[in-house]
Amino acid sequence: MSRKAGFTLVELVVVVLILGILAAIAAPKIINNSSDAADSSVASTLSAIRDALELYATQPASGGYPNGANSAAIQTKLKPFLRGTKFPKATVGGLNSSDIKTSSSLTVGGTQGWVYDPTTGDFIINSDLLMGDGVTKYSEL
Repeated sequence: MSRKAGFTLVELVVVVLILGILAAIAAPKIINNSSDAADSSVASTLSAIRDALELYATQPASGGYPNGANSAAIQTKLKPFLRGTKFPKATVGGLNSSDIKTSSSLTVGGTQGWVYDPTTGDFIINSDLLMGDGVTKYSEL
């Protein structure tokens, strides 16, 4: 009697079942990694802008943190201390803006991407949404 080479239906079902279980375990980790990457990107951008603020403030002719009549004036003063040709955008939730809101109380709200206090140099993301960890607000970075 000759035997044909191949897999039985039961063997194929077992393999597909195992692959399905592995995919169910791996998918949430992959999805969470993209959320973590987005959070890291925004935090890195925020850190670069804060560094630019400190560099600006240490310049002898600056007289402290940059101040201006509007967002564009502040961005222009910080541009020499940042890489790239455009001021970075805050891309959090529905925000996708490089505009800066000046506020001495750092009140979150509006369509601007950033909130800045020119007196203290504090600079935050204009969002109360939670980060991927589910605990920290973007405005608390």
